[in-house]
Amino acid sequence: MVDSGEQKVPQRKEQGYFRLALIAMVSLGVQVAMGLQIANISPIYQYLGASANLGVLWAAGPISGLLVQPLIGNLSDRTWTRIGRRRPFMLAGTIVAFFALVFMPMSFAVWMAAVLLWALDLSINTTQEPVRALIADIVPHRQRTLAFSIQMMMFNLGAAIGMALPWLLHNVFDISDRTSTGIPLSVHLGFWLGALILVVTTIVTLIFGKEPKPPDLDRIRAEAAKHKGVGQQFAEVWKAFRSMDRNLHRLAVVQFFTWFGFFTIVIYFTVAVANHVFGAFDPKTTAYVHGTQWGGLMMSLYSIVALVVSIVFVTKLKGANPRAVHIVCLFLGGLGLLSAAFVTNKWLLIPSMVGVGIMWASVMSMPYSILANYAPEDKLGVYFGIFNIFITGPQLVLALGVSWIVHHVLGGADHALWMGGISLLFASLFMFRVQRPPEREPEEEVSAPEDPAGGAVEVRA
Repeated sequence: MVDSGEQKVPQRKEQGYFRLALIAMVSLGVQVAMGLQIANISPIYQYLGASANLGVLWAAGPISGLLVQPLIGNLSDRTWTRIGRRRPFMLAGTIVAFFALVFMPMSFAVWMAAVLLWALDLSINTTQEPVRALIADIVPHRQRTLAFSIQMMMFNLGAAIGMALPWLLHNVFDISDRTSTGIPLSVHLGFWLGALILVVTTIVTLIFGKEPKPPDLDRIRAEAAKHKGVGQQFAEVWKAFRSMDRNLHRLAVVQFFTWFGFFTIVIYFTVAVANHVFGAFDPKTTAYVHGTQWGGLMMSLYSIVALVVSIVFVTKLKGANPRAVHIVCLFLGGLGLLSAAFVTNKWLLIPSMVGVGIMWASVMSMPYSILANYAPEDKLGVYFGIFNIFITGPQLVLALGVSWIVHHVLGGADHALWMGGISLLFASLFMFRVQRPPEREPEEEVSAPEDPAGGAVEVRA
């Protein structure tokens, strides 16, 4: 670890492509769960008779994430168990997420769906955030952009599966029955399959993501013993935020505008497609079901596009400047989302989602590569947790403030999409203020690849 120049960065072996994919495999399962959530929660609320203010019903999850995620990051920095420092949190999050996925489509009231969304959102983040720190712990600095790009491939494959599952079950396997609550049976089966996939992929990561034992374990345990109170934990998080490199403060602003734009898709896209493209406003109609399913399929499309783009990142742009890549991708995503707000033909949503997919490939890889190369080695967990604030914060703003404006001033879910597109364009502009991060720490030693069979990786001096 590097600590004011006194500690050495531990030697890390370069990993082959296949090994990196196995380490990041839990991200596939997490995104299956997230894809199911994104494409189906707003329709589920409306099937159960929720009011128009869908954004408010999404608020519980980000409130919990806003408070808990930095604490989880800080605790994982100061934790060491028989199964490591990050993996215990991943395991706990997966267990809670499994039950939330199983019971979500069985909700019989809006309040039950809201409680389960809170549990699902919190548990997904509890599983996902330590994965990024785990990857940064295992791979050398020079491989982090590659590693996060491969993780992005897992993200997008999982998201595409999760968003498309109900549509596939309905249209390919002809599962079209509705339950007593009005929630389609295809949604039930989709959530249950998602729960199974999450468990299997978590097991894979737990097996292959073996964490290196910190060289300063005694110091970590001593500090953990001294700082057990919740108040002290929050104080440490605040101290870490204040001491961040100024480029990370600038990147945090970029993250805020980026995720504000993305959450307009999460909360409003499927409903906007049903309303604006299919002309359906009543959740009990067949046209509404078809509209939300098409919206879910289009969201699956942007995940497939992001998967293809992330493969390009891995194979063609390994040495690219993550800052420049992110600027371009955010700009294309902003244009894509803006165009989706004005589309009335369902097929014209395809080019819009291509732009969003290009943006998404970068959002889930490039900022974390920049963050991992600027953050102190012994505080990766808390820094990733702090950045989660700038993911959940925009969702709260959208849910608690903008939701009312969308429905009572602007008059519809489709208007939220153009606000999201503008927000992504702002994020692209603010990204110009972030400098290119260092590729690696000079103190770090690099050894030969551990898994050449999984994909040879060139080692350069």
